[in-house]
Amino acid sequence: MTNTYLNPTEVRERVEAKGTKFATVTFTKKDGTTRVKNGLFKPHSKIKGTGRPTPTGYIAIYSPNEQKWGMFAEDKVLEVK
Repeated sequence: MTNTYLNPTEVRERVEAKGTKFATVTFTKKDGTTRVKNGLFKPHSKIKGTGRPTPTGYIAIYSPNEQKWGMFAEDKVLEVK
C-alpha cells in the first residue's frame, strides 16, 4: 500500500484553522507505522512543555489523554480532522 501524504503547506493551514479545537491527526512514524493522535495544537491552559522549541518540519500536539506533548513530521501526515 502506498501512502498519500498531504502537502506540508496544507498541513500547516489545517493545523492553524483548528486553533484551540481538538484535532485527530493520522501520520506515519519514523519506523514506518501509522499512528492516530488526538489532541490540541494550542491548548488554553497553562500546560508546560520542556522549554525546547519544536524542530523545523515538525508540529507539536498536546494529548490530554496521555497528558503529554508529542510531535509529528509535517511531511508524513495522511489526514487532519
